[in-house]
Amino acid sequence: MAWAALGDTKKWWQPGNGPGFYWPKGVLDDGSFQSYVELFTSLGYKTINSTNRHLELFYEKVAIFASPDGDFSHVSYQLFFGWTSKLGEWEDIRHRTLEGLEGGDYGGVNTIMKRRSGIRGFLARLSLEFTSQIWPLNRPN
Repeated sequence: MAWAALGDTKKWWQPGNGPGFYWPKGVLDDGSFQSYVELFTSLGYKTINSTNRHLELFYEKVAIFASPDGDFSHVSYQLFFGWTSKLGEWEDIRHRTLEGLEGGDYGGVNTIMKRRSGIRGFLARLSLEFTSQIWPLNRPN
């Protein structure tokens, strides 16, 4: 979650009070699909047509996946040359399309959200790992 939200590799973003969990204050924290939409809304994203998966140069986009039963399952962040996903504690991957992750446990893309990109978002889409290391985000605890 944090990987797509802010390029955060230090905290495990998940609703709840589990050890090591982080979730922004004031955002619905019941673990529902809506809580993830609210999280991205709190970060300045707006919901757009879920077929709008193409790159828009001055906008950052995230794709929120829902499992077959409608629960949140995954989120991907759009780069200039495809998408990136963090697979839990496994590898961080890049994939050309969202369709490559659809099916099985991930279900499918339910919601696409975008926000106007500042310089950090623009650079992050060029090289997410590098930007996250040299320009860490300050976020409220």
